[in-house]
Amino acid sequence: MHLKSLQLLNFKNHTNFCNEFSEKLNLITGPNGTGKTNLLDAIHFICNTKSAFISSDNLAIQHEQDFFRIEGHFNEDQKNIKVECVCQQLERKLFLVDNKQQERLANYIGRFPVVLVSPYDTDIIREGSEIRRRYFDLILCQSNQKYLEKLMSYNRLLKQRNALLKQFSESGKTNKSLLSVYDEQLLPLNNFISIERRNLVNHIFPLVINCYKSLAGNAEEIQIGYESDCLTQNFNEKFLQNIQVDLSAQRTTTGIHTDEYEFKFNQTSLKKFGSQGQQKTFILALKLAHFAYIDETKQIKPLLLLDDIFDRLDEKRVVNLANLIDQNTFGQVFITDSTPTRMTERFGNRTQEIAIFKTA
Repeated sequence: MHLKSLQLLNFKNHTNFCNEFSEKLNLITGPNGTGKTNLLDAIHFICNTKSAFISSDNLAIQHEQDFFRIEGHFNEDQKNIKVECVCQQLERKLFLVDNKQQERLANYIGRFPVVLVSPYDTDIIREGSEIRRRYFDLILCQSNQKYLEKLMSYNRLLKQRNALLKQFSESGKTNKSLLSVYDEQLLPLNNFISIERRNLVNHIFPLVINCYKSLAGNAEEIQIGYESDCLTQNFNEKFLQNIQVDLSAQRTTTGIHTDEYEFKFNQTSLKKFGSQGQQKTFILALKLAHFAYIDETKQIKPLLLLDDIFDRLDEKRVVNLANLIDQNTFGQVFITDSTPTRMTERFGNRTQEIAIFKTA
């Protein structure tokens, strides 16, 4: 699977962009502010139905325009597939595959998997637990349709239960029968989702270790932990007995939405004590393990998008990553860099098919 071509209309700072790509390595150069990252974000959008960097689709519409359009042509099993996305102010976002509208985007997510590596990825370590949950959920949603459906149901029911708790708290009247309707649906979802998250960590952890060694060239000890109240004994009973706490807080205080992932380096917190270099290497290893996991579970090599990472790594890790790319470890790769000479020196003499183009 690879992306043959991409056309953008009014997407961020790309008024009208159209380009064909190599099925192997694509090097995107140009000064800062010319839209290199936005180009990768458009690829992420057409694959994952949303931006990697902004929460509102409307923010991707170019200033003083009222819509954007992305059209991508994919090669899948020697077949050409056209995917279109149109987002208009105050209208529902439309996705079409071979001119057929996708009524449920959940059925589309994961068809064209993508892994994006960006300078902002260390937020997965440094920021709150919600960022980490969102990232690991992305991996599972790309590879497991059932997980995506269950997670969407959980989020919908949780929002409704929280609204009910707020209403009960404000009125001073509690309808436990009504509340139990949500509880009966949430409890099995907590169980399913927490087990799938635990299984993912168990599967992906050895992949992270291998990727870390490939990048850093040493055996520094790293760990990934997953903590969830839902995996403890008698969780269901504790959840049901927590009603007074929930009413006081006006929200559901236990469940998979409070889960935490912990990253350690040599038995210490990577967030608190890891150097910038250690954090960057760990996150890159995690992203490459994400790639390997999708490759293993779906038998599809995701698109790999590397945004401005050669400015973020030391020379040793850059060389090791470049070697992995040259060895065809990955499928189709997109790399952005503001320094054209560095890109051509690093990859210009490679034997595999390469496309080099500039953003203006």
